[in-house]
Amino acid sequence: MFKATVRPVYEENEPIVSSRLFITALPIILFLAFLCGAASFLFGQDPPTTANERHAKLPIAGDRLIVKYQTNFGAPLVAYAAKATNPLAAIRTNDSGNWVRIPALKVDVPAIEASSMKDEDVLKVLTEGVAMYPNGVHPGENGNVFIAGHSTGEPWKGPYRFAFMNINKLKPNDTVLIDYNNTRYTYVVTDSRIINPQDTHFIESNGDAPTLSLMACWPLWTAKNRMIIEAKLVAINPLVQN
Repeated sequence: MFKATVRPVYEENEPIVSSRLFITALPIILFLAFLCGAASFLFGQDPPTTANERHAKLPIAGDRLIVKYQTNFGAPLVAYAAKATNPLAAIRTNDSGNWVRIPALKVDVPAIEASSMKDEDVLKVLTEGVAMYPNGVHPGENGNVFIAGHSTGEPWKGPYRFAFMNINKLKPNDTVLIDYNNTRYTYVVTDSRIINPQDTHFIESNGDAPTLSLMACWPLWTAKNRMIIEAKLVAINPLVQN
């Protein structure tokens, strides 16, 4: 007797069915891959901003704060924080205008931008506060912000003639706060030095990081040399008037 061998029909059709399923699924797979790529491109990019930007990356609480500066507005604008866990907390203040604050020395003095780099224009400003040199860099921007103040002076030199009398006491990691255009820029002291007055390269704005230099005549009651305090930017906070 012959035994009949019965083969299930689905075994013969199995390769055909698998091929059809693959062909049917392929466009869906490609479409999903396209959507994933598009989402990665759109949401992985920086927010749109205007041209002529300055960029600075600042360490805040172990993370990186990304700050964009739109120079065509005349003042730096904070665009966004890299992580929502590090919001830019606002600081309340009773003082309007621009200030240099040095907590370690209990110094609070108005900061005024001189009309030019000429000595006579800088000296004129020093009767009203400390002088921010117009070297093309403002607080928060990449490059060196340069601010000069009196260390000592006669009464006719104004109420701020002793503004920087004790800057030689500043140590690394001491803070210098610059309140400028309703924003507080926190700098940390990195170095100090005494230079010859003819050494003017410290005034230059070149630099790929946001830095600050404070300058005063030295030793006290002389104009023989200059004391320079150097600092780097570590934080930016909006200011809110009480």
